[in-house]
Amino acid sequence: MPDQIRDNGYTVIERAAAADLVDGLKKALLRTEHEHGLGYAKTSFEGFKTVRINNLLTYDDMFWQVPLHANVLPVVERVLDKECLLSSFCSLVLGPARRRSRSMRTPS
Repeated sequence: MPDQIRDNGYTVIERAAAADLVDGLKKALLRTEHEHGLGYAKTSFEGFKTVRINNLLTYDDMFWQVPLHANVLPVVERVLDKECLLSSFCSLVLGPARRRSRSMRTPS
């Protein structure tokens, strides 16, 4: 994992969380989106087909289980240190892809 972070700037922790936690997180995301009237972004910077929810830790205690998870925290502490400061935690959900414009299509 440290090599992946060094080489790619990120790592994927396969099967890091149990299915019930993932299901709970999905429900909490949908509930947060609904309760706060969030939806697709309205700027080209954020993308018109994305739903972004920033500062998740303020919305539901369920979200605290991600950065403090036994399979995640050791990776964070190894990359940063044991005094790591979590300043932001967000969700980004990509919507359906837009059709490619004619200029992006490959010639027939």
